[in-house]
Amino acid sequence: MSAVTERRADNRAGGVRGLLQPRRETFESVFGVVYRSLMVGVGVGIGALPLAAAIVLVAEPLASWPFLLLCSLPLGPAFAAGCWSFQRSRDAADAGPLREVGIGLLRTWRPALAVWSLVCALTFVVVIDIVAVWGTPFAMLLGPLLVVVLLLAIVAAFGVIAGLAAAPGLRFRAQLLGGLVRTVRRPGISLLSLVLLEAWALIVLAQPVLGLLALGGFVLYAVWSNAAAALAD
Repeated sequence: MSAVTERRADNRAGGVRGLLQPRRETFESVFGVVYRSLMVGVGVGIGALPLAAAIVLVAEPLASWPFLLLCSLPLGPAFAAGCWSFQRSRDAADAGPLREVGIGLLRTWRPALAVWSLVCALTFVVVIDIVAVWGTPFAMLLGPLLVVVLLLAIVAAFGVIAGLAAAPGLRFRAQLLGGLVRTVRRPGISLLSLVLLEAWALIVLAQPVLGLLALGGFVLYAVWSNAAAALAD
């Protein structure tokens, strides 16, 4: 009986030591994610240079929102390149982050730009419609509905961009449909991604350099992970 008790105590002690002393592979995995996210953040920052310059130089950025939408177009290819790098790191651990960002940009920039252009166009239409109905009896109904549609479209766009990295050979129409379906079928993941993107957008508006270069890669990694989990279903 005492031998059994001693073995159980040893097992519990071993479990505690395992928690207090993580394996070397754990540290390497965490370091790899941090390093790759920082490198991807550099790529996202380069793609966001027009937007960052506009936010810094324009006196009233929110009043110049159509110009900001135009400046944000390079973000689509930059996001796709970052997702490509994360996807390749999952497939091959020794894949160089910046090298894969460059390869991903060459492979996905056209469909990614098309996806992001659709998001920007929808944003433009939604804002114009909200301004048009503001102060009318329809504002209470149409305003929230339009905002929800726009937010779903943004999350779906990131799902499509992640799909471009996971299955670059898939037809563009199928990518769009798949992104929309996954967004609706996985509301929990979609909501989490949306919260992350909204928080990141607020940080970028307040501190563009910090938000884009330091945090961009980490936010994109989290959103890509959510999209990859939805893709795996």
